[in-house]
Amino acid sequence: MTTARKDAFLCALARHGVAARAAREASPGSKTGALQTFKDERRRDAEFDDAWDEAVESAHADLLHELIRRAKDGTDETVYGPSGQPIGNRKKYSDRLLLEAVRARFPEFTPRSQVEQSTTVTKKPDLSCLEKLSPESREQLRDILERELARDTDDLPRDGGER
Repeated sequence: MTTARKDAFLCALARHGVAARAAREASPGSKTGALQTFKDERRRDAEFDDAWDEAVESAHADLLHELIRRAKDGTDETVYGPSGQPIGNRKKYSDRLLLEAVRARFPEFTPRSQVEQSTTVTKKPDLSCLEKLSPESREQLRDILERELARDTDDLPRDGGER
């Protein structure tokens, strides 16, 4: 297997995190995408194995970033008037995406009550559903967020310069 083919596979895998799709992209002449060939190479080559793991992690990080962006920043949604013509835009936020982002990043967070999760349209994210969590779950979420805030603060440069 050539280095160029491995690089093409890893680049595609980092973009979307799907090994079968990445194999097809890196093997345009193959009807099946030669996924097994890449898996065999992964077992033989420790460096390729590490790069595979990093590519998947990168794809997952991008996915989580987008999920959090949609939950916090919202997405623009066109508003249509009675005649069917666009009359403006509004932001659409999702509490469910925010909760899913927390769960994805912090598997130890397990809500103990059933939370109705729905997409809402407001000026700011509506976090009222968090009030429906049990006190233990709210405390757990608070601890997680405080830990993350502390970690983010620790990553800031101390001398005012860039890292």
